[in-house]
Amino acid sequence: GSGSADAVVFTAASRTSVAGFELALGDGSAVQGSAGRIRATAAAPGAGGITVAGLLDVSAPGSADAGRIELITAGATELARSASLRGGSRTGMAGRLVLDTGTLAEDGGPTATLDALAGALDQGGLHDSVSLRLRQGDLALDSATLRAARVTLSADQGQVRIAGQVDAQAPAGGQGQIFAGAGVQLNGRIDAHATRAGANGGDVTLGSG
Repeated sequence: GSGSADAVVFTAASRTSVAGFELALGDGSAVQGSAGRIRATAAAPGAGGITVAGLLDVSAPGSADAGRIELITAGATELARSASLRGGSRTGMAGRLVLDTGTLAEDGGPTATLDALAGALDQGGLHDSVSLRLRQGDLALDSATLRAARVTLSADQGQVRIAGQVDAQAPAGGQGQIFAGAGVQLNGRIDAHATRAGANGGDVTLGSG
């Protein structure tokens, strides 16, 4: 079907968790398990989209790896102010986000800015990779810092404008990839340098058309 009945809504009261675990053993040691994947799709043409107002948790304790959040829709994806995304890990792999959406929405209306999403990802510790595809319209990082070792931003039909900062620095060098059907405008900063002494630098790729 199509329309609002096909929407996926994580309400403000909801808690969706595939977080990792830590199990204490009788000898004083502990076993840790990695987190899983949260995947939401509303991909049919005319679908109502995805709204996140509650908690999505793919975090992991200690050295266990955090998980992955995937949001895929032909409609709009809205991140409400009440939304919480958790994907941190103390020493394991941090969380990952894949967002493939027709448009972005904020506070019930359309938006082009990634600032609120970037803040939520940073606060929640999803710092391994962020892949965001916008099928319609422009995509902008106005003043926030989008922080992950691998960042891919693409706008199929519009522009991508970076006035804030893409922080993709990583021990062995990060990756920053920006693609747009109608041009890339860079007034801010993309940083993919290596933080480990002696390591090669990262990669930054910009593409248009």
